[in-house]
Amino acid sequence: MFVDSVGLRDRALQYGDGFFTTILVEKGQLCLWHYHQARLVSHAQALGISLPDIEQIKTELDVRANECSRGVLKLLVSRGEGGRAYSPTGANEPALAVYLSDYPSHYQQLQSTGLRLADSEQPLASGGQVTGLKTLNRLEQVLLRRDAERLDVDELVCTDIRGNLVEGVSANICFRKGNTLYVPALSFAGIKGVQRQWMIDNVKASPFRLVIDEFPIAQLREAEEIIVSNAILQFAPVKSYNQRHYDDFSATQWLLSAVNTL
Repeated sequence: MFVDSVGLRDRALQYGDGFFTTILVEKGQLCLWHYHQARLVSHAQALGISLPDIEQIKTELDVRANECSRGVLKLLVSRGEGGRAYSPTGANEPALAVYLSDYPSHYQQLQSTGLRLADSEQPLASGGQVTGLKTLNRLEQVLLRRDAERLDVDELVCTDIRGNLVEGVSANICFRKGNTLYVPALSFAGIKGVQRQWMIDNVKASPFRLVIDEFPIAQLREAEEIIVSNAILQFAPVKSYNQRHYDDFSATQWLLSAVNTL
């Protein structure tokens, strides 16, 4: 059921009981739709939320996106109202809310000139059953974004409690040494972004090889290039990380070119 907004009794507001996906809209088209569709299906299964028919969802989103030349469409999926306290039993009518907003004007600049990164002072909590899921519980990211603003940087580099690289506040992070791209596996924390998955699926057509594993944060500090990605920014290079500066954006440039042509 599509709604204009969620109410005070909705479990999205009460408990963060649901998930969301954020879609780039270009000339009325939903970019990377098949990846967002896979997220909707997998997240609904993981959380036990019954979605409407996926084609019905796509039709509704197409209507919202149709007249947008470039923007951001956010689809929020809640378990809806019902249940007693934490128990979801009785909450049988999920609510879907769609929000369309302008494309962030500074993202294009970040793609060309790069982001400034610094280390987060706090590791990310282990997600347990919801590791990798884009749930509605984003309070940790709200606090991290506040820290990034205090430090006057674009993103924070976040680790898990083991000291392994995970991601940024609102973007995945990978890095390059030589012709190898290193992508954190996100086994214990983090969000498996759709743009990250697109890269994994398509890097075989690039000059670079791919390694997915757990990497201590020290390895990031030895990188020749650092790349951030999310569904709206797509790919952007890092121009500074702590006291180090970067000017070789070769992998980022290949990815940006490929995402619009493959």
